Amino acid sequence: MKSLLLYVAFVMCLVNWGCGNREVKEEKFVIEGQVENCNTFMKVAIVDIEKGKGREIASTIVSNGTFRLEGKVKGHVMGELRFRKGTVDFVTVKLMLENASYQVKMASPEDVQKTDDVFQRRQMVCVKGPKGQEELSEYEKEVLYAERDLNNKLKASAFSWAGNLPEDSVKKSNAEIQMLEAKFQGISESFIKRHPDYFVSAYLVEKELNTFFQYTAEEQQSRLRLVENNPDTVRVNRMKRVLPGMLKYARLCDYTDFEVQNVKGDTVRLSELMTKNKYVLIDFWASWCGPCRKAIPHVWELYREYPKELQVFSVSLDEKQEEWKKAMAEEKMEWMQLRCAGEMLRDVAMGYRLSSIPYLVLLNPEGKVMCATNSVDDVINQLKNALKD
Repeated sequence: MKSLLLYVAFVMCLVNWGCGNREVKEEKFVIEGQVENCNTFMKVAIVDIEKGKGREIASTIVSNGTFRLEGKVKGHVMGELRFRKGTVDFVTVKLMLENASYQVKMASPEDVQKTDDVFQRRQMVCVKGPKGQEELSEYEKEVLYAERDLNNKLKASAFSWAGNLPEDSVKKSNAEIQMLEAKFQGISESFIKRHPDYFVSAYLVEKELNTFFQYTAEEQQSRLRLVENNPDTVRVNRMKRVLPGMLKYARLCDYTDFEVQNVKGDTVRLSELMTKNKYVLIDFWASWCGPCRKAIPHVWELYREYPKELQVFSVSLDEKQEEWKKAMAEEKMEWMQLRCAGEMLRDVAMGYRLSSIPYLVLLNPEGKVMCATNSVDDVINQLKNALKD
């Protein structure tokens, strides 16, 4: 009897040890890969792409057709596995990275490089991993065609713009891009609503949360509520902390007032110049900015088309007053001309997240930010839609 009890106790220990092992998280990620017929020097790196261009977490060299990457991440991180020959990443695939094991298989580099289509190249790399990776793969399959169409159109447009296409062709191209962007966004939104518990859904919501003047406060709050029970608690808690600050830059938030200098050299506040019950367009530009000068004819169109409904301000960021006035004389702009430079620029940069020009801010008659964009077409569409109503 005693022997039997000892045996049962031993078996229970094994069961508990096994169950405990299954619950313990890996302390690091391990990515093991195979590359078919790899006869050339090739680097493989895993990069954290959550913020901007990315931070390399780990890298290695493919040796005898195999590679192994190890490292640690906190929670779930959107990563990119990059295969590089020389200084060029010739194929990249996304990974929902966590401290777990991944297996990667890639076709021969020669076969991969036979196509210029980045999406076809991606499909020549197979990644197997934990649940988060499976969910990411499901999302990428769903948006594949919409993402590819948008990517190809953006690439074609970049070549077209370099060739100085007629204005009508540029407008048509921009309209097509907006349509494809809306289609891609719609598929993505539908996926999140159907799978609010997927790790990739929490990533997508956070990505959109960090945009400026695109979504209303209500839309941002609604999106966060959708994934508030997501298993990626690290990301959800981070979004909850960030949300109050980001709502200051929500679409239809109150405009930020700031100081400017008029052509006489007097310092005034924008609010002192604004006319009640009118839409307001603020065009941030500079004499030295080529794209800004090209945008001025479009501002002219709006100024002429909506003389009663729209008030236009051009705000130059020129440091030198003489360069500003010279450009004003050349462009012959009839609407109010202002300058914002030096210390004055700080409030503008923070209030409107101004980082590049031309930058156009459209306010409704209640002083709410309808859009803040580098594209005149965005302003035209917003204004026309608002005036339709």
